[in-house]
Amino acid sequence: MKHLYESKKPTHLPDFPSGLVWFNSEEKNFDDNRNITLIDFWSYSCINSVRSIPFLKALYEKYNKFGLEIIGVHTPEFNFEKNIYNIKKEVERFEIPYPVVVDNNHRLWSIFNNVYLPSYYLYSAHQQLRFTHFGEDYYSRIEENIVKLLKESHYLTDSFDSGTTIFNPIERTTAPEIYAGHNRISGLSCYERLNPNTSSKYTPLRHIETNKLGVEGVWTFYSDRVSLNSFQGKIVLPYKAESLNIITGAKMPVCAEIKLNGKSLSDCNRGSDINDEGHLIIKDYRLYNLVESDKLQHNTLEILFNSDDVDVFAFSFG
Repeated sequence: MKHLYESKKPTHLPDFPSGLVWFNSEEKNFDDNRNITLIDFWSYSCINSVRSIPFLKALYEKYNKFGLEIIGVHTPEFNFEKNIYNIKKEVERFEIPYPVVVDNNHRLWSIFNNVYLPSYYLYSAHQQLRFTHFGEDYYSRIEENIVKLLKESHYLTDSFDSGTTIFNPIERTTAPEIYAGHNRISGLSCYERLNPNTSSKYTPLRHIETNKLGVEGVWTFYSDRVSLNSFQGKIVLPYKAESLNIITGAKMPVCAEIKLNGKSLSDCNRGSDINDEGHLIIKDYRLYNLVESDKLQHNTLEILFNSDDVDVFAFSFG
C-alpha cells in the first residue's frame, strides 16, 4: 500500500503552467511528448541538489540521444534564489545542459505536492509516473529505471548494456542545515538574547555547543538570515563533519577570513571557494564551500568579516 504522500503525486506528467522562464529550452508542451522524462526539483544553494548535478549531467549525455529528457525545476528556498539573473548565472556556472524551468511561485512544487530537495519523478513515454525518489543518492536505481523505460519503448534494445554511469560521490556525514534566520535558528550561543528584526550587539559565549551559532558584533536577525551591521563581525560555529558550506551573499564584494580551530585553512582542509590566503571572497548570493576534508572530526569554524554589508542564511554539511 502506498504511503499517503506517495499517492498524491501526479500519475501522469502534468502540463506546466505557461509563462514560466526557461533556460536551455523554449517553453515545453507535453501533449506530443514521447520522451522518457525525469523531473528534478532542485535549488542552486541546496548542497544536496548541487552534489546531484554531475550525475544528472552524465545521465543526460549518456541517454538523451536515446530519448531521455531531464527537466530541472528550480524552486527557491530563499528569496535571493528568485532572481532570474542569479539562476541563469548558476545554470551557466554548473554547465547544466538540460532544460531548467524557474518555479519562483512554487506552482509546480504544489502541482507535484513536493516536499524535498532534490526530488525525482520519472515518467514513461506514455507520460505515466513509473518511479520516484526523494533526497540525494540512489543514483544506480534512478539509472536502472531510466534504462528499463527506454527498453520498454524500444528506444534501447534489450541487449543494450548500460553498465553504470561513472559517478562516484564522496561519502559524507549528513546533518541538517543550520539556519541563521530567527524563524528557523536552532540556537544562539551568545550572552545576549536574540532580538528579532532589530540591530543589536552580540557577544559569543566562551563555550559554544556543537551546531550552535555564536556571533560577535552588531547584527540583525531577520526571518531568513542574519545581517552584519558593524564594520567588523565574527561568526563562530563548532561542528562535526568532513566538509562545511555557507549560504551567504553581499551587494558588494566582501573579503572574509576563515579559520579552523584557530588556524588558517591549509591545503588539506581548504574548501573550493577559499583562496590561497585563506580568505572567502563573497560576491554573489549562493552556496560557498568553506572546508573540505577527508577526516570526520570536531572543528570550530571562525569567520571574520571586515564589512558591514553581508547576509548569512545557513550552513550545510557534506
